[in-house]
Amino acid sequence: MGFFILLIVVVVIIVVVKKGKGWRDSMPAPPGFNPTFQYKNIIAIDVNQEVLMAKDALSGRVTYTKKADILRWNSVTGGGGTDQAALQIHVRDLHNPMIHVSFGSFSPKQGEIQRQWASRLSTWVNNS
Repeated sequence: MGFFILLIVVVVIIVVVKKGKGWRDSMPAPPGFNPTFQYKNIIAIDVNQEVLMAKDALSGRVTYTKKADILRWNSVTGGGGTDQAALQIHVRDLHNPMIHVSFGSFSPKQGEIQRQWASRLSTWVNNS
C-alpha cells in the first residue's frame, strides 16, 4: 500500500513539474493595460500602451504583444475541417510565431466581427 501511495505522489510531482515548464493558459496583463477596443476575452487593443491582447484558440494561451512585434495577419474562414471565423496573427516570437484568434463558428455575424478586427488591426498597425 505504501508503494502505491509513493507512486501516485511521484506521478503527481512529474505532472506538476512538466506543466510548469510549458506555457501557462493565461498570462497576466501588463501593468495598466486598459483596452481601448475589446471583443469578449478573445482580443483587445490598448491604443495608449500599443499592446495587443489575444487568446490563442489552439492553446488557450492569452498573449500580450507590442504593436511593433506584429508582423502580419490573415483571415481564415472555414477550410481544413473547421467552420470558424478566425484571424491568424503572425508575431515576432520564435517560440510562438502565430496567434490563432477564433471568433466562433462561422456565421454572417461572426464573419463581420472577423472583418472588423482585421480592419482594426490594419488601421492600428499601419496608420497610427
